[in-house]
Amino acid sequence: MSVQQQSIMTKLGSPFEQVVRPSDDSHPARVAVDTQRISFVLFAIAAVLAVVGAFANVVIYQIADSPDADIARIMTRFDLGHEPSLPAWFSSLVLFFNSTMLILISRVKYSSKDAFSFHWLALGIIFLGLSIDESVMFHEMLDKLISFAVKTSGFLLFPWAVLGLLFALTVFIVYLKFLFHLPQRFAFLFITSGALYVGGAVGMEFIAARIIDGFGVASIYHTIVQTIEESLEMIGAILFFYSLTEYWNNRYGGMEISSPKQS
Repeated sequence: MSVQQQSIMTKLGSPFEQVVRPSDDSHPARVAVDTQRISFVLFAIAAVLAVVGAFANVVIYQIADSPDADIARIMTRFDLGHEPSLPAWFSSLVLFFNSTMLILISRVKYSSKDAFSFHWLALGIIFLGLSIDESVMFHEMLDKLISFAVKTSGFLLFPWAVLGLLFALTVFIVYLKFLFHLPQRFAFLFITSGALYVGGAVGMEFIAARIIDGFGVASIYHTIVQTIEESLEMIGAILFFYSLTEYWNNRYGGMEISSPKQS
């Protein structure tokens, strides 16, 4: 007896376009994933977080009686520069999405004996580390360790940024052959998203260091720089996620989530 499948064209108002469900449980149900819509939603969330985060920073340092006031303590959970906070959690989540996509692609590449499968996997591990660091703040621990040994000020107030820049440049040089191997469109997207992310996470850190050293963390100049810094990080990470999902769609077709097949 043949199995008739019913397509439930239920618009969920979300990145999940439709559910394909069989009339019995012998075949898996499938959900088609609209990766472009997911990226758009992520960009919209980032924009809201940037505005709310900047406002929270103004409340903490410009409006509240002190950073220890009750309203200031509440606002730290929305402040772009505070960890843990909602913006930090969101950034960590996007970085984890990138790590997941990279590892998925590396698995497919390894199955087809692609010469660059390890490059995809290594990049996935790097992004997993970045995701963890966004929540656990290993770079701030490293910064304090270096500061104990070396006295820094001005643009070098946060010495971890120097190591971060060197690491980013090393990865870029090592991955040059990988980038040349990619189709031109995706090489451009990867480089652009990487430049935005590193420019925010590391480049703007040097500027923030100079402002904090000269005007203090409560300065409105620091609020502006911090908003730019965190916005660039989020935009770069989301653009990279968009690039990875577009690469997947281009090479392997659309993405679906399927339920396990029942015996």
